[in-house]
Amino acid sequence: MAWWRGADLSFLGDKPNLRRLRLDGRPARLQLDGIEACTALTSLEVLDYRFPTLAPLRKLTRMKAMLVSGPRRLPADNDLDLRDLSAMQDLRSLRLIAAGMIRSLHPITALPKLRDLRLNEVTIGDGDLSPLFRLPSWAEVVPPIRLLDDPARYSHTIAELRPLTQRR
Repeated sequence: MAWWRGADLSFLGDKPNLRRLRLDGRPARLQLDGIEACTALTSLEVLDYRFPTLAPLRKLTRMKAMLVSGPRRLPADNDLDLRDLSAMQDLRSLRLIAAGMIRSLHPITALPKLRDLRLNEVTIGDGDLSPLFRLPSWAEVVPPIRLLDDPARYSHTIAELRPLTQRR
């Protein structure tokens, strides 16, 4: 859905057979409320929206691919808790680009089928980047090429993250 202008996703209603959803809009804020009724979703792309929480995604257990590419012009005033994705045991691809504030990367280690993780232009709340090194060697990890806040508060430098891109 291109250039959609609603405040949340309640307009979707009960869509138990919807498998793919792409929201492509103008730089804006969006509540994900309403998406929880789309229990068959396997692919979600959200472009140019900033949302405050991932909590409405908790029941989307069939998700395989998720891309969140937020608006660079809006402040990172959200708090994305990746624990909200823990029921997505089939999640293979997670791409968070300009998605704002991610509380912690620790929950990604509990996603057994994750094969593609890309992070860029995000802030990691706890500053701990070590979970990136605990992913299986066959997982393709593209770590941040720059950090949006003080690099000194992170557990690893950008240079220390580079070997992650050469593991395959």
